[in-house]
Amino acid sequence: TRAPLGANRTLAWREHIRPVHALGGITFADERLAVRAAYAGGALEVWLSPAREAQLFSVDVRSDGRSVGRAEGLAASFSAPAVGRVPLAPAAAASDLRITVSDASGQVSQFSVGPLT
Repeated sequence: TRAPLGANRTLAWREHIRPVHALGGITFADERLAVRAAYAGGALEVWLSPAREAQLFSVDVRSDGRSVGRAEGLAASFSAPAVGRVPLAPAAAASDLRITVSDASGQVSQFSVGPLT
């Protein structure tokens, strides 16, 4: 709602800005991480930028419900994004993909991307 701030009243808030410019773009973001996914050189490249301290991540890529690739042990932090490469056959890259990113604590983020070729 909008209303004028009354006499002798104050308003306070905090904002947090994530430095995701190092990703070169954003394919998906939630409260835990920002992700960029792109197909290059026969592989799905996944850039990960978590919202908090350094974490280890794994990336699982599925097409039509079956796993078509995986990357594990990706170390990423708020100030140093990780880049994982998941080799993909051209047929898999040309289909809709379901990407699951999980961290060592078991928290999961999922998103889909259309054909990457």
